[in-house]
Amino acid sequence: KAGSGTRADSASFISVSQPNVIVSVVKKAEKGKGLVLRCYETDGQDAQVTMAFAKPVRAAWHTDLIERDGKPAHIVNGRLVVAIGRHAIETYRLVFE
Repeated sequence: KAGSGTRADSASFISVSQPNVIVSVVKKAEKGKGLVLRCYETDGQDAQVTMAFAKPVRAAWHTDLIERDGKPAHIVNGRLVVAIGRHAIETYRLVFE
């Protein structure tokens, strides 16, 4: 019977806490496991942003534009929590639980 399942009618893969931060790319990582997420700040204001995903994030790294891992990114309760500078473009590699 249609509509008798337990899942919600709709869901989000990503939610972003700040309206001035836009996710522009989500793709499979070229090297390593996980997904690459690229985002940017639109209003010329530094932003502290929390990004929640359909699955909890287990690990994340700030990367350069060619996806070389840099420093580990901050994860709180399975969410990515980062500071993004004004007009900055940031890239992260994420591995999920």
